[in-house]
Amino acid sequence: MEASIIEKTEKARFNVMLLQIISFGFWMAGGILIQFPFSKPVIIICSVMSAISGLLFCYATFKNLFLSREIKNNKELFYPLSNEMYKSFDYKARTSGLFSTLISVILIYLLDDYIHLPVKMYCLILLFIAVITVGVHRLILYK
Repeated sequence: MEASIIEKTEKARFNVMLLQIISFGFWMAGGILIQFPFSKPVIIICSVMSAISGLLFCYATFKNLFLSREIKNNKELFYPLSNEMYKSFDYKARTSGLFSTLISVILIYLLDDYIHLPVKMYCLILLFIAVITVGVHRLILYK
């Protein structure tokens, strides 16, 4: 019985992280697309997509928070699901996010003479790259 609870919780955590990454990706993609000079209907569609994805991201974040609290407060779940292996997965994912952001900043710096974008778009692109890289790397390691 104990193993099934651990497996269910681990699968639920993986699914919540997957939902977070997908919804964040659509949320930021919509925010980036809004910055381009498209026609009014395209901007409205991107805004609606971004708003729905943002709400879905908030839902997944709260669900992840409650799941993390459940793992932290339950002794049966805490030791198998919060051991050093999972902590090292998180550290590796954050490190890959840091290096991908650094590489992106260097590329933006080199390409800025040829491509002129607003500062807000650069910030959104860097945020998108950092969060998606961390999330995807964490999902790959957790799988």
